[in-house]
Amino acid sequence: MNKKFYLLIGLIVAAIALVIGTSYAYFMATVTGGDSGNETVIKSGNLSLTLTDNNSLTLNGIPGDSASKEFTVTNTGTNETFYNIKMVDVTNTFVDKNDLVYTLVGDNDVNITETVIPSTSDEYLATNITIGKGVTHNYTLTITFKETNDNQDDNKGATFSGKININNEKGVIWPPVSPVQLLNNLYGESNPELVVDDYDNIRYIGADPANYIYFNCDDYNNPTAETCEKWRIIGSFKDIEDSEGQTTERVKIMRDEFVSTSIAWDERDNESPYPYGSNNWATATLNTYLNGEYYNSLKNDTTKNLIDSVVWNLGGSSTYNDVTAKMFYERERGTTVYGSNPTTWTGKIALIYPSDYGYATSGGSTTSRETCLNKELYNWNSPSFSDCKNNDYIFDSSTSQWTLAHLSSNSNNAFRVSSYGFARNSLAYSGYGVRPVLYLESSALIISGDGSEASPFVPRG
Repeated sequence: MNKKFYLLIGLIVAAIALVIGTSYAYFMATVTGGDSGNETVIKSGNLSLTLTDNNSLTLNGIPGDSASKEFTVTNTGTNETFYNIKMVDVTNTFVDKNDLVYTLVGDNDVNITETVIPSTSDEYLATNITIGKGVTHNYTLTITFKETNDNQDDNKGATFSGKININNEKGVIWPPVSPVQLLNNLYGESNPELVVDDYDNIRYIGADPANYIYFNCDDYNNPTAETCEKWRIIGSFKDIEDSEGQTTERVKIMRDEFVSTSIAWDERDNESPYPYGSNNWATATLNTYLNGEYYNSLKNDTTKNLIDSVVWNLGGSSTYNDVTAKMFYERERGTTVYGSNPTTWTGKIALIYPSDYGYATSGGSTTSRETCLNKELYNWNSPSFSDCKNNDYIFDSSTSQWTLAHLSSNSNNAFRVSSYGFARNSLAYSGYGVRPVLYLESSALIISGDGSEASPFVPRG
């Protein structure tokens, strides 16, 4: 009896100690503005942005506590511009980083709720905020130590401190947008590198447009030219059906570099009915390679999950020397094929179409884009039409490359884009260059980049 009594007293004392222990402040959070309170971030020519912030945020808190601070950004220049809000000089010793969150609310439709506070310097709170000349944006930043209803003792003694800063560095996209929305936004800004084709698809054009995108990265949170491959966005295409029957607009991308400069569309087999290779994509050895060995060699599941399985059109053309980009587009989506070849194929990785090459030209000073599009692709190698191929980022003067389309008038020819600039058919067993092409998964997001070669767009699953 006495032993049980002493045990009960011991439990009560322990419980009291626990309650008293959790009443202590877990951490200290401090946020200030720029070093001088009023910090002019940009001031050159007609641009001038000023951050005004004379109050600091200090929070000595336990789970559930929060504190707020206010600051403003004013455009005192004569032109509209944009800016990003970031944290610098950050110290964050939290063990559970997700426990410390912020909300940022402005009077300019910025409303970011319960987002994990930065762990390192130079992380962004909000980006790409447009501000008109003479306009002031007012903000309230609130930091909260979340109550998780779990033991949070490991954050005792933690500290967080940082400074609010602004800049107008390009390349950060906030909030993240879908690839389709990105291209629609950029086209809406009257970007001369983006045009709408005859079928309402948005396409990049020109010799070297800002359509680079990182893909097949070691780490999409830290993408670099050394840890990622550079691909090119071909465009955003209407009515693309996925393997589950969902039809929507989707973005198509192409690897910038060739995975091989000499590989057969379909390997030669002297014992088969097709000794020069078959132009049936469903059974082609190049299809098997791209969706087998090549797909399996991708760096991680993050990359694989960014690839959508879609329905690819396999229509062919019975002629090769009289076909324009528009004619190729219609035939690629038609039902004219060789023999019993299928008209569609569902899968992840394929090739460019001849029409992709044709529509990617911007033309030049001698030959306009309209003239190029009205010229058969077979004759783009003519000196009179050099502007067509030379102002087309898909063209490669060192390597001929396979396309997905086939010659429907025989069993063993598929189309290629020549290193001389023309598009015509070749025997399927021939060795030419291959650039994998795929559609990004419709739920993917673009989180940063401006599309330039130095700052490619960065996708996130």
